[in-house]
Formats: sequence, C-alpha cells, structure tokens
Amino acid sequence: MKIALAYSPFLLSRTGGLQEQLLSIYNELYKLDVNVKLFSIDNDNFSNFDLVHIFDAETCNFRLVEEAKKHNTKIIVSSIIAPNESQYLALRDDLIEKSVKLLSHNSLTLTKEQTRWSLNGADAIIALGEVEKNTLQIQYGINKNKIHIISNGVSNDFFSPITALFTKKYNINKDFILCVGSIYPLKNQLKLAEITKELGKKLILVGDIRDQQYFEKIKRYTHVEYLGVIKDKNLLASAYASASLLSLISEHEIMPLVVLEAIASNTPILMTDNHSMSIDLNLDHIKEVDISNDLKIKEQLQYLLDNYTNRSNITRKPTVMSWTDIAKKHLILYRKILNQ
Repeated sequence: MKIALAYSPFLLSRTGGLQEQLLSIYNELYKLDVNVKLFSIDNDNFSNFDLVHIFDAETCNFRLVEEAKKHNTKIIVSSIIAPNESQYLALRDDLIEKSVKLLSHNSLTLTKEQTRWSLNGADAIIALGEVEKNTLQIQYGINKNKIHIISNGVSNDFFSPITALFTKKYNINKDFILCVGSIYPLKNQLKLAEITKELGKKLILVGDIRDQQYFEKIKRYTHVEYLGVIKDKNLLASAYASASLLSLISEHEIMPLVVLEAIASNTPILMTDNHSMSIDLNLDHIKEVDISNDLKIKEQLQYLLDNYTNRSNITRKPTVMSWTDIAKKHLILYRKILNQ
C-alpha cells in the first residue's frame, strides 16, 4: 500500500493548522511503517501510488483530483470547509454560479464549483466534525455515506506541559491572555487588543504575520507583545499552561488546533461560536461567544479571569486525541477505500 499526501504547492510556505495537520499525520503514519510520501508535483506521478489523500478541497486542488483520476488512483479528500448550514446561502450561491456561467458562456468557474469538482471526484471525504459534514451535504449536495468524520489531534507534548519553560525563556509572568494563530483580519486580533486594553490585561500573540498592515495597527497597543512563531511543541504547550486563558475570536473556524491544544493543556478558553467542532464544549471554563458582541466578549473574558486563575477549578475537560490515534483512524479508512 503506497500512500501519497497531496496539497497546494504553496501550503508549506507558511504555518497554520492545516500545515500542522498534514505534517503530523505524515509523521505518525511514517512511524506506523506505512509507505507514505508527501507528494511532489514536480517529481512524483500518481500512477506510482495506490491512494492519494488530498488536504483541502479548495485552492485549485481539483486539478490534483483530475490528475489522480487519470491514473485510477483512489482518492480521499479532507474537505476543510468553513461552517455554513444555510439552505438560503446554498441556493444563492447556486444562482450566482449559474449566472456567471451563462454570462461568460461557460468560460468562467467560481471557487465553489471547483471545490464541488474536488468533492465529487473523491472516493471518500474526511470532515472534521458533524457541522462540516452538514455543510458538505447542504452546500455541495454530497451523499452522507461518502463522508467520514475524523477530528484533528494534538502532539503528546500538550498533555503534560511544563509551565516554567515559557515564562523563563521570555521573562513573562503568568498574568496574560494568549492568542495563537496567523495574524490577519479573519483571526480578529485587533479587536482582542482593544478589549484586553480595556480589561488592563497583557496580550501575548503567537503566530505568523499574514497581513503586515493589519499587524502594524495591532502594534500600536503597548500592552500587546508579539513573539512570532513558536515551533517547539514543548515551549508552545508551556505557553498555554502559563496563560490565564486562550482567546480565539475569529470570524469563523473549522476545528482549530489551538483550541484542542489548549484543552489538552488544561487552559481556559474563550472562542468564536462560529466553528465546526463536534466535541463537547459545554463546560464552564470554555466559553463560546458571538464575536460581533464586544460587550459579551469582555464579560466572558472577565468571567474566566475571575474564576479560573486557579487551574484546580477545572474539574473536567473534553476528550482530545493524540495525532498517533488520529493517524490510526486515517489508516483504517485508507484500507477500507482500497478494499472497495
């Protein structure tokens, strides 16, 4: 069984959750003695593989699906679709799509149609949770039997963080709010900077800068400290363990790794309510919030700060799986599709 993991050519030029997912699954499959390879468009051919697993149905990856089908290679696609369960929006998008095709005499296609090509061409689709599965059915008309739910995982380092690593390296005390993620408007760090200033709390940002102009606006806040990308998993786990809480008030998320990492590290969390996570988040130390409501964001941050400075107050947390266990789930699906 020869497996190729394929992705957009530019994916690994930056850091983020999808990159972490891809590389973690690759590393764990390799440890399990699976014949797996990161597919190179320049040097590899799909005819040399039994199955290709394509990460992300968007970003023109339908071309990868087309090429794999030419060689009769089995195809699994991790959809990575933002949550959207609105029937109205599905009908609206379909109308726009038909109008563009009509006006352009079929010479133009929209991203959604290209994504549909990727999904329809796959032998199986992996969704990260029930919300993403519902979105695939409603927005793209995918048969539910084609969709398999496998969540993201976390590195084992996050289950037993060492607090002192982070505070010692950066000479930071433990009284701060942490935000981990690429810095650009979707992640909403500017709003978080404004609200944490009102609360009088230090804000630590970790992640790559995807929008420099946006970052320049954030830098004006003197209570904000930017630490760049932290690649060392032990150090990042220590950052979660040292923080008063993690805040992720993005416009939308699918299954954010930073939330799973914070859960594993026993860290209080304030996060957007617009996400596709299917694990039980109905716990007092994990708050979901409408990001358009600044007052509610501020109130929930203050509640977590008031009640969970002492981590011993966290008596229960959701179950988060390691990347090792997630890779084993992928391997089971690979074998199932190859045996069809």
